[in-house]
Amino acid sequence: KSIPLDSDSVDEIYTSHTLEHFEFKKIIFILQECERILKRGGKLKVCVPNAKLYIDSYVQKKIFEKKKKWYGPGVTNTGSLIDQLNYIAYLNGQHKFLFDQENLINILKKSGFKKVSLRNFDKNLDLKERDYESIYALAIK
Repeated sequence: KSIPLDSDSVDEIYTSHTLEHFEFKKIIFILQECERILKRGGKLKVCVPNAKLYIDSYVQKKIFEKKKKWYGPGVTNTGSLIDQLNYIAYLNGQHKFLFDQENLINILKKSGFKKVSLRNFDKNLDLKERDYESIYALAIK
């Protein structure tokens, strides 16, 4: 369903660790809706998990994060480093899509945003405990 707000009616939208819970087509729809309801010059601030960090750890044969910090139902424990990739990719069926910096920027552009860039962690907005695993972007209508 559409976001029940008028077009060009919102100054700013923030989303953190939400988009990865949707399939690609739904992500595009959600972002197009965000673009629709934002006023001209309105900002969409996005934060998503950075799957590249987990992939790099796997390739480098390193532990990215100790399992005791993982979301319990998402834990896979086969004794292989692939467990951390399965964790971020699927999270017990909750995750549907993986992001890296390039595809996040391209998806925002594909959704109709004209000015898109990576942004830094914002201590007044973003959760510090998620900074180590996140990508941040700014999309302006």
